[in-house]
Amino acid sequence: MRKAKRAAMTERAIQLNLQKLDSTARDSGMSVPDYLREVICRGWQAFYVIRDYAKPERTGGNIFLDLAKEDAQ
Repeated sequence: MRKAKRAAMTERAIQLNLQKLDSTARDSGMSVPDYLREVICRGWQAFYVIRDYAKPERTGGNIFLDLAKEDAQ
């Protein structure tokens, strides 16, 4: 998103995004990997609190492989 706005990705911007990621995942009642997976699935470009999350059963350790399996179903 910062690239589209032509905003520089500074060290401070990275740290602020990581802090927001951590707090938003916590506020959503999710782990950071589960939160990131859901954000990717929803196609979001920013971090928002997720209130309607139902944790899917995962069989593998790779998020992208799990997503591909879900798409195939």
